Amino acid sequence: MTCSLSSINEFMLGKFDRKLVKLVEQFGLRKWSYIAQLLPGRVGKQCRERWHNHLRPNIKVNFFLNQFNVFRSEHIFRFNVDDTTNIIRIWRSL
Repeated sequence: MTCSLSSINEFMLGKFDRKLVKLVEQFGLRKWSYIAQLLPGRVGKQCRERWHNHLRPNIKVNFFLNQFNVFRSEHIFRFNVDDTTNIIRIWRSL
């Protein structure tokens, strides 16, 4: 499996994430303990979970979560309010 930083929004990634992606490209998906040794303060399980839950390029984005985020952004823009509780109430009433 190969991936590149171009397939992941590099702007959204932190320094740790960028380094993790590069190490996974270099060592593959089976060397989590070794990759963790190259990332101070991390263990293999943390690296593996970060990769599988957030960084791998074939993650499917939940359609409804994406729609909610668009709705939330529009609500914040229109009313200049970032009150998630009220936004959720409006979203559920639709």
